[in-house]
Amino acid sequence: RFIGYVRINPTAPRAIEALDQAIGDYKMKGLKLHPVSYVGFPYGEPTLRLMRRAAQYNAPVLFHTGDEALALPEQVAEAARLVPEAKVIMAHLGGYYHHEAVLEIADTLPNVLVDTSATPYPWMITRAVGAFGVERVLYASDGPGCPPILEVEKVRLSGLTSTEQELVFAGNVQRILDGVRHEL
Repeated sequence: RFIGYVRINPTAPRAIEALDQAIGDYKMKGLKLHPVSYVGFPYGEPTLRLMRRAAQYNAPVLFHTGDEALALPEQVAEAARLVPEAKVIMAHLGGYYHHEAVLEIADTLPNVLVDTSATPYPWMITRAVGAFGVERVLYASDGPGCPPILEVEKVRLSGLTSTEQELVFAGNVQRILDGVRHEL
């Protein structure tokens, strides 16, 4: 089954209206932001405005995080600090070189979650669970860029218990998405 997130350029003139339509009318379940593609700081006012609106729907805000300028975990953390009511998901557990930063960030910001997509190291999934709890770790495939079977195997190889794996694969995201409202 597919669950839709909407990807919006926060600097677009009707970004808020587009988010309202996507979540309210089309029943999308979250907002995906990729600051590298829209060339804006994660903590810039246009992005923060869109995050605040997503939070009104109780919809998660998924940020691409990685090694590129405008996608560094510390930059996304600043957005999460400025909009504490938003559920901020840091994709890729921070990218290849920023896992440690993400562990520290998520430990100090309770509104930050992480996803496992394109995480090169299964042991980082285990470290994330140990650092801030299994409830804030979400499986993601980031397909088609990464083969979904490889992404599944990374979670299976992480050493998590079967109960923890069940939460990572389905339970955590189900809990979050069940809370999304489609009306303000």
